Formats: sequence, C-alpha cells, structure tokens
Amino acid sequence: LDSATLGRLLTWRLAYQDLLLELAGNGEDTEWLERLLENPLFTKVPPANVRAMLERLHPIDLPADSRVLVEGESGDCCYFLKSGRAEVIRGADSARQVLAELEIGACFGEEALLSDQPRNASVTMLEPGVVLRLDRQDFFSLLKAPVVDEVSFGEAARLLGNGAQWLDVRLQDEYERSHAQHSLNMPLQLLRLKARLLDKSKTYLCYCDSGKRSASAVFLLSQLGFTAYALRDGLDALPPIQRDALLCENGPGYLARSGGRTERSH
Repeated sequence: LDSATLGRLLTWRLAYQDLLLELAGNGEDTEWLERLLENPLFTKVPPANVRAMLERLHPIDLPADSRVLVEGESGDCCYFLKSGRAEVIRGADSARQVLAELEIGACFGEEALLSDQPRNASVTMLEPGVVLRLDRQDFFSLLKAPVVDEVSFGEAARLLGNGAQWLDVRLQDEYERSHAQHSLNMPLQLLRLKARLLDKSKTYLCYCDSGKRSASAVFLLSQLGFTAYALRDGLDALPPIQRDALLCENGPGYLARSGGRTERSH
C-alpha cells in the first residue's frame, strides 16, 4: 500500500466519522449509514459524493411483503435498506430460490443499472421497513464513476505483467468460442456466488463484449473487497489487431465450477 493511498484512506475515514457525528448530532439514525460505509466499496467513494448522495435519497416506508424490485422489470434506480429485513428471490413457484437476506445498509438494484439489463431478481420486505431510493443518474455520477476503474488494452498488458489475471464475465458458450489466454470464466450472474474462488491478493481484469457486464463485475467485486478493473468499452472497441492478439479459440483457460473448484477449459 503506497503512502498516497494510505493517506487518502485515513483522510476519508476521518471525514466519514465527522459526517456520522454531524448526522447523529442532528438526531438522525445513522446505523444504516455506518454499516454501508463499512463496505470496502466506499474506500473508493469520496466523502463529498456520500454527502451529495444523502441529499438525493428518497425514503420510502414499506409494509411487510412489499415488493421493492420485480424480476424482469427494467431498472431506473437502486436502493439502500435503512431499516427492516428483506430477501432476494429468483424465479417463482417450484423454481423459486431465495438467494440472500439483506442486512441494514445493503445496496441493491444496482446490477440492472450497470448492465442496462432487466432486474435479475426480486426483493421483498420480510417485515416493515424503510428503503432509500437513488435515481439512475445520481448512482452513475456519485457511485459508479469513482468505483469502476477502467483500463485500456495497454494498461491491462502492464497489469498482466505484474501478476493480474483476466476474468471473463461472459456466458460459457461465449467464452468457449474465444477467450483471453489463462483467463477465468465466471459469468456475471454467477459472480456473487462464485467469488469465493477468487484470490483477494490478486488483481482481476474483467472483460465482456460491450464493457457493461464487466463494469457490473468490477462494482460487485469492489463491494466484496477485491481489486478489479474493467477493459474500457469491452472487446468490441478493440482494433482488430488487438482483439486478435487477445482472443484465441483453443488457448488455455479456466472455468468456475460448483463445489468451490475451477477446471481447465477445453
């Protein structure tokens, strides 16, 4: 950890403490914000952005069994859980699967914004509570911009030389058609479940076709405490000579599997 980064983190920590003291002095409940700021993601978010975010949040009181997000719908905002309990569900009827129970301070709904795809799960309140809504444009300017670090092809090559690894967040069939050598395939929709296979001492370079899925991956990995970068604008933006140099049909690679293991790809 270089001295400049250490200095920034210490300064931001003190600034966050001042913010919490100020809010508590005004009689506000700060438990949800304290838990939120413990997330590793917020080591990248300047305190000024957090203050601006607090001014733009819209509180919504919800009774038990309320649907906050509905799987398949388009997303125009994300939420923070200020109080109460909520669960994340995918599928319906016999295919219904409970993915997680959200704790106070949790951020949810951001994946649809980052990937520009429909909601991939539903969120239902288990008990009465309050959620805080943050609109799309505020999420992008205040949270995504400082958190999702992007690199050029040349910058990625330098990081690879220092021990970084490519992380292919496309679907397996896309990966098997062509992929970066020695890359690990971990599709975006499985990333949260399979992130335990990753090494927190390593740097990961995420890529996909357009750059949207890799931006989502970097945001998620930052929340989990990993160091990750997205290939700027994805594979589609690379000149043919760079794309051909990066991708191969039969080069060595790895697939994330169930049971906490990886295996060589064909």
